[in-house]
Parts: sequence; C-alpha cells; structure tokens
Amino acid sequence: MFDSYLSELITAVKQGNATEHTHRATLQKLLQSLDNGLTVTNEPKRIDCGAPDLLIQKDYQEIGHLEAKDVGKSLKREEKSQQMKRYLAALGNLILTDYLDFRWYVDGRLQAEGRLGKLNTKGEFKADEEGQKQVETILKGFLVARVTQAKNPRDLAKRMANLAQLIREAIATKLKNAKSGVLFDQYKSFQQVLMRDLSTKSLKNMAASLSNKYKNL
Repeated sequence: MFDSYLSELITAVKQGNATEHTHRATLQKLLQSLDNGLTVTNEPKRIDCGAPDLLIQKDYQEIGHLEAKDVGKSLKREEKSQQMKRYLAALGNLILTDYLDFRWYVDGRLQAEGRLGKLNTKGEFKADEEGQKQVETILKGFLVARVTQAKNPRDLAKRMANLAQLIREAIATKLKNAKSGVLFDQYKSFQQVLMRDLSTKSLKNMAASLSNKYKNL
C-alpha cells in the first residue's frame, strides 16, 4: 500500500533540499489511492481557526483535515503549539503528520498513532511493518469518521460497520504481545469483572460480530 508513497518520499529526502511542502502531492496521491472519489485540496481557503494544509472531501462533504510538518519534526511538540491547540479545538477530524508518523484526532482527542518507519537525512529508510498496519487503520478510520450526519439509516449502518471493523483491527494490532498500556489495562479489567475467560481473540471477534450486524441492516 505504501510502496509508491515511500519511494517518492525517500527520493525527495535524498535530494537534500525538500521542505514540508515538497511532499504534499505525494501525500495527496496516497489518500486518493484509498478512495478515488476523494477531493484533496492543498492549502484550502482559510477558516476561523487558521489554514490547515489539506482538506479532504467526498461528494462535496467535508471529511476532515491534515496538517503536515517536515519529516522528522516532533509531533508531540507540535501538538502543544498554539496552532494545533486551535485546530484541535475547532476541527472534529484531524490528522497531524510528518509524512512518516501519523496522529489521528477526533473531537480534539488523540485516537491512534502509527509510524511507517524511520528515515534519516541520507534517505536511509527502515520500515516498521506493525507501524504500517497502524497507519493504514488510521487513514481508513479517518476517511469514515465524518463529522457530518449520515443521510439515511443504511448510510449510518455502513459507516458504523466500517468503524467496528477498524476497531477490531486496531485491537488486534494494539494487543499483539502487549504487556502494558491503556487498552491492555482495560482488557484485563474486563477479564476480572465481566468475563474471566475473555481472550484477545474473543475481544476482536466481538467487534467483528458488531460489524456484521450493521452490515446486515
């Protein structure tokens, strides 16, 4: 999924004169490869909270925004900037990225993060396979987590089924070999209070079952 995207990104970094603007077209192509019905606008019209880098739309409806920083920028530090504080307060569906690291926010809260790999200034890249799965889940989740209301019950059911499937994938990735963390602690709490024999597989299947129910509506 990311081969072409990473190839273009690495080539640009190797040239030694790339900026955060250099890679936006590459990011646009990646997003449109997920859904060719998307409209991805670079530097859209300024809005009340500022001017996020990319606006994502489908069928003239807003899906969300992306704010891109230069490769290697600390996104945790950027998250605390006044610019991002404005965006997080005003934008319901937002991704902050340095083109390798992706952080997804819904209603101002961090939902998930993932990293495609590590890239140094010489253009030497080390892939992160688990991180790439996480980024794929993030991008798909971002595209279905529209702030706008569904037009009818069938649209709503389809959207909720997609979200349930993404939850299943996220659980599988996050709990794989996990020994700590918020989700792991919640899983252990479920075991202790609700179902002592609850396995990670059962938890994933519960999410999958929910997805199938919505698909059959």
